[in-house]
This record gives sequence, C-alpha cells and structure tokens, in this order.
Amino acid sequence: MGRNMEDNYLKLFGNMFYNIKEDQDNKKIIEEASEVLASIIIKYGELINEITARTSAQDEFVDTVICLFLRKIMEQLDALNILIDAGAFSPMQVIVRTLLENTVGLEFILKEDTRKRAAAYYLEQHYKEIETGEKLFARKSEKSKNAIKLLGEAQFTEDSKRFQRKKDAFQHLIDTNELFKEVADAREKAIESKRKYWKKKKRKNINKIHIQWYEIGTNVQNFREMMRETGHEKYYEGIYGGLSYEIHALNAARAIQAVADGLYLQRIRNPQNGGNIFAFVCDFSLIALDKVYKYLDDDEAKRAEFKRYVMDCQKKKVHIIATMDQINIL
Repeated sequence: MGRNMEDNYLKLFGNMFYNIKEDQDNKKIIEEASEVLASIIIKYGELINEITARTSAQDEFVDTVICLFLRKIMEQLDALNILIDAGAFSPMQVIVRTLLENTVGLEFILKEDTRKRAAAYYLEQHYKEIETGEKLFARKSEKSKNAIKLLGEAQFTEDSKRFQRKKDAFQHLIDTNELFKEVADAREKAIESKRKYWKKKKRKNINKIHIQWYEIGTNVQNFREMMRETGHEKYYEGIYGGLSYEIHALNAARAIQAVADGLYLQRIRNPQNGGNIFAFVCDFSLIALDKVYKYLDDDEAKRAEFKRYVMDCQKKKVHIIATMDQINIL
C-alpha cells in the first residue's frame, strides 16, 4: 500500500482515525518512545553479530538457538515500533503476547539444562511438522481425501513422498546426534507419562497426546508454570491473560468510552493508555537481553556498559509513560 493511499483514507475517515503526524503536541512523545525501542532493536542486532562473530562463543548449538530467539524478538520489536510510530497501540497487544512467549522461553532455556532445553525447542517445530504430515498423508483419512480433491492424485503422491523423505531425514538427525537422541527419548517418556495420567483420569483420546517443548525433562506443564519458573508468574493474569482479549477478538466493545456528556467511540490509532504497553515491551525485551549477556559471561566493561544503557532506558521510559498518561483524545 502506497503512502498516498494511506493518507487518503486517513483524511477520508478523519472522524474514525487519529493521525499522530498532525498532532504536534503528542507527536514528540511518540517519537521518543519509538527512539527508545529502536535503540533496543540495535542492541539485539549487535548481540546477534557478537555471537555469530564468535567473540563470545559458548556452545555452537546453543548459540544458534539463542540467535534464533534474538532474531524473532528483534523482528517483533521492529513490527511494534512501526505501530508505535503510527500511534496504534491497541493492535500491538497481539504481537506483545507472542513477544512475552519468546522472551520467557529464552529465559527458561538459559536458566538451567540449557543444552537439553535448547534442543527440545529446536526439535519442536520438526515434531509438529511430522505430526501434521502423518495426519495429512494417512491414505484413508478425511484430511488426505480432501487434500487429493484439492491437489489431485499425482501432486498428493509427490507431496507424500517428499514428506516421507523429510521424516526419514529427521529420524536420521536424531539417531546420529547424542543430544537429540537423549531429548527424543525424554520426549517419549513425557508423552507416556501424560498418557498414563489421562488414562487414570479416564479422559478420552489418550492416544492423541500433545507435548510442548518445555515439558520435556521438566516439571513445567504449561506457560503459566514456565512464567513461574522464570520468576514472572505475577504478570500472568494481569498481562499475559489481559492480552488474550485482543487475540481472541474480545476487545471490540472496549472502543466505547463514557464521558460526561455521553458515549463516544475511540478513534483508530489511538495512543491513549499506550504507556503500559510500551513499558511492558521495554521491560521484557531488556530482561531477555540481560539474561543473554549473563550467559555469554562478557567482561566487566561490557556488563557495566549494558547496565548503564538499561538505566538510561528506564529513565527515558518513566518520562515517556508519565507524558503518555496525560494524552486524552476525543
């Protein structure tokens, strides 16, 4: 979509959209928030470069998984910064919840048993793809029948062969890697343990057990317990749970606001109440950075430099939140 097209609908529906670019009073504080987030993104990029350049190499496989997390978080921060720049804080909540899952997941891996947890996370996507493929390419299943109708018999057969090659390659990867094999065995034990538990509770579909990567070799059974394990449980209801309203399409009615003379609809791209979201993004992205720096065990000078940077960010954050809390747009 071109800039001209965006300008057109912002002007055409000016009563529905709030345009931060035309509000000189509030534009500056939004720009300051964007600058802080941009500086955090730069820190993530520098850390990825540092790890890949081997200046702080610890373990090649673990370093790879850490970089994958850092890159994903960096990608999410970039998307959030685009929304901040537009003053669109409400849709940020969808990305913020997955940002939380990534930052907490990275912390959980770095906390203990790092190599095993990193391997469990790394293998998870492959297990999910294999499970999906087995359901899709089971010849007499409803999914396979629908796929044949959609793709045709020849394409379905070719895709089935491609899936089998991937499945064989994945199994070879596990069989030839001691760490992966250990994690695979632990995963099977976790599945069997859950199956026995379900059977004892007389649940249905005990053969359709789903295991998350963080359950392997741990006592953690869900994301809330992972937040507890990383010291963030107090945020589960208020933040993680609260963000679910936007994800599950329960926030539409919140656009209605009551004022002294009646009800009105908030305009789209409304930065009101954005301070809390901004603070949350800053805090959790900085916490994740701090955990990685500690894992890398950099020299005292680098740790001191990062500590000064965090303190500067916190100072700016307090000012930005206080100013954003004063924004009132009707």
